[in-house]
Amino acid sequence: MARAQLVCASAENIPFPGGSFDLIFCVNAFHHFSDPKKFLRDSRLLLRNGGQLAIFGLDPHAPNTDWYLCDYFPGVRAVDLKRYLPVAEVERLMAKRGSATRFAQPAAHIQKTFTGEAVFQDPFLVRESTSQLLLISEDVYLNGNEPLHPQSRRQSGKSAQFSFVLT
Repeated sequence: MARAQLVCASAENIPFPGGSFDLIFCVNAFHHFSDPKKFLRDSRLLLRNGGQLAIFGLDPHAPNTDWYLCDYFPGVRAVDLKRYLPVAEVERLMAKRGSATRFAQPAAHIQKTFTGEAVFQDPFLVRESTSQLLLISEDVYLNGNEPLHPQSRRQSGKSAQFSFVLT
């Protein structure tokens, strides 16, 4: 019977011997690594011959990748541009370490529209729900969040009908 093992470690210091894995995959985490270049170098050693490294995530450097949070919270885009490596750089680093690279467009484009009060049910408006909001100052967060809330809109006389489209 195969047994699973749970290990807590940083991506840059995975405590397994070389050739331990057929697949290493990273989903929406690469931009959080303290040393993504070291992770890329080390992952090659951890993979068996023919093993694959798969990195899933966005590239805020690519055109048309703005997230609506950028419209309300100044600094969010700058934070993302600083911590995300452009796909072209990831490709270059992978090629340098001897990996074949294959990048594809998103498999699906998810779009969701929030209208009126439903906007405030979006969990991404909660500061702790996304790293972008955790990395801006408390003042920037509060100032960006204020015009979005119903009470603030009622006091300013603005209509409660507006929409966000998430893509």
